[in-house]
Amino acid sequence: MHLEHPPPCPPTCTHCLAFDNHARAVCTLPPSPNSKWCKVHEELQAKLLKTYKRLTGAFEAHDNSLLPASVDEIVAEPGLATLRRWSEEARHRWSLARRVIVARAEHHAQFYAGGDWGHCRFVETVRAESVRMERFLCALDQQAYTVTLHQQAASWVLDVASGPAFICDDAPISPASGESTERPLTPPPSPPTASPALPRGRGGRRHNKGRQIRPSAPFPLSSASNDALDELLASPAATLSIPAPRDLLARLRDYLVPPTDLPPTVSVTLWTSFVEAVFRHVVLRVPALATLALSALSQSETAAGPLGRAQPPHAAPPASVQAFLDLLESRLGPAFVPDGAPPGSAPGEREVELLWRGLKFARAAPSSAPDSSDACSNQPEEGLLGVNALADALDAVFAGASCPPGTDSLETGDAADGASVVLLGARVQKIQNRVEWPRPGWDLFYQLVACPGCTLVATHSLTTWTANRRLAALGRYPSWAASSESTAERVFRLSGAVLCTSNSCTAGKKIRRVEQKGPPGKKATGKKTVFLEETERSWMYIKLPFDDPRSRRILDHLASRSDRFAVLARQTISGPLTHVPPKGDMACVGYIPAERKAARWTTTSFLPQDSILSSFLKSSSPELRFHDAPFSDTYDALVLDATRDTHDKWATFADAVAQAILHAQECETIGQLLHREKEGAVERGEMDAQRWERLHTHAVIHERGGRQRDGQEPRRKVAFVCEETLTARRIFREE
Repeated sequence: MHLEHPPPCPPTCTHCLAFDNHARAVCTLPPSPNSKWCKVHEELQAKLLKTYKRLTGAFEAHDNSLLPASVDEIVAEPGLATLRRWSEEARHRWSLARRVIVARAEHHAQFYAGGDWGHCRFVETVRAESVRMERFLCALDQQAYTVTLHQQAASWVLDVASGPAFICDDAPISPASGESTERPLTPPPSPPTASPALPRGRGGRRHNKGRQIRPSAPFPLSSASNDALDELLASPAATLSIPAPRDLLARLRDYLVPPTDLPPTVSVTLWTSFVEAVFRHVVLRVPALATLALSALSQSETAAGPLGRAQPPHAAPPASVQAFLDLLESRLGPAFVPDGAPPGSAPGEREVELLWRGLKFARAAPSSAPDSSDACSNQPEEGLLGVNALADALDAVFAGASCPPGTDSLETGDAADGASVVLLGARVQKIQNRVEWPRPGWDLFYQLVACPGCTLVATHSLTTWTANRRLAALGRYPSWAASSESTAERVFRLSGAVLCTSNSCTAGKKIRRVEQKGPPGKKATGKKTVFLEETERSWMYIKLPFDDPRSRRILDHLASRSDRFAVLARQTISGPLTHVPPKGDMACVGYIPAERKAARWTTTSFLPQDSILSSFLKSSSPELRFHDAPFSDTYDALVLDATRDTHDKWATFADAVAQAILHAQECETIGQLLHREKEGAVERGEMDAQRWERLHTHAVIHERGGRQRDGQEPRRKVAFVCEETLTARRIFREE
């Protein structure tokens, strides 16, 4: 047993044999007459001995007949009343076992150098009983959860993954400092995709060695339990760093109050409805909380009432998030503490902590399906929130799923068919309806998520995504703008074009070494080495929104420059090709093998006309990282370099495409396009004119090329300062 104490002193020592916890050393005072300890430690030893004897007697006197015989009996029990009674008794016995272990460890560590073999054997027995109670409590929570969902015709919740499908650091993007250098265009940033190989353990979690272990074991039953117990025995007087349950509850109530730095477009009602939807998302996925929120209150619960107020004898489940928080506060009171249980054993403490931990962003991706064999698998270890959960909450708000309490829509509908469940005054759908958010919804989403790639999770059309990318470039969403981008990339972003993939890394001339074998029967010396020079033409695969009238003009203008570009494009909705390059431009698109061999271009530039767009649509669409199907409101276009002079310089090719896009919009420079987009955004109400001027006032001006040439204006570009510390972006990430 791991205990912090020095080795025992010999019988001939002349000082007190007690270990002083304050000095962290053996006591140096002389012992009292006919005693092994000094006067101070004699009194302390008597108090500790009396305490652990009393607790040991209470633990041994506990009636085991009030508990289930095994986990199988718990799984077979269909009654919530019986499950609650077993849970109260198991929690009481678990608390007694923990207090016995701590009391005996503290007494023996100070006065008996950690105890003898009999003491260690007794502690191991009590610890085994504590682990058994933890297993019972996990099974009781899970069985009550299953029974409650079955009664509500919501068993589909058991098949829903508790945590998010992927994890994103969601770190805000800071602007580049110093000179900006031109770089090739890259596909839009996006977070890592879901991977079943990600660990489910505690890899990125900061362990708190002084953390109090709550009843119902909100952690997997593994070797971690023994490690936590050893830490508890090693430092029995360690202070707890976890906030008090009432402080956590007060902070949870503050979540419903809108932050002071929200934009004017986000109303108080929108913020409150969104946070309540997030609460429902977490409560429905935590067994202990879902059972409490979906089932009627017991007699002891109705007798106490929230905040000590009386309730009707048969109270219904909480009808709102505020009522649920009131119920949790009432369960923190002494009315819910069993007789003889220590202070801090109220069930509301564990429930408040579970809710607090569930309302945090996850740090490890969960398994694709919950493991029914592990009863503790549904307990929130790393948090239950992700970008998907926030998007679902906003979908519920704008789809009308969050109905006010007392309306008829909560009593009718498809709940009987198991398609939804009424939880905390609103209906939670099995399959959430996807809706297009208005601009206030995206303003709120920006307050919560700083990663530009994560916007794809909540986006359901390319039109919406390109609009957000354009507003990010204009300065409405600074964190979603690229930290350093080339001029061509800014033109793409402002024009609604999305670069999905390209051959920027492989375009150009390459030397390939080929070994040719000699005739059969010759020796190895008959081989000869041939060096081939191959040229791969520059190309890019882009998407443009179908609803934007500029998209067709851009494609038409690019196709009209047949001496410079070869364009292959189609509508994703209907499928027919809208732009096909002629064979005379030597594009090597759709040639038969004999024609390809006779063409001036090498076969490495060959892109089959009949299948290349479909192949890129399936393999290079950014939205497929988070959606089952690509966006349908798009133009898919493959643009190839059709010139001999610059076909091996991809950056030059990208600049030429960007310049052609500017000409298609009747603009000569990016400054003209930026000014026109700014005026259009102000006219549509997407941006405030004063905000635009303020962004330019606080912008960082970068000079390209360093020094100013004689008689020439320095080329400048504006990079908006992005040093945002938004309150809403921190509340679901605080420790």
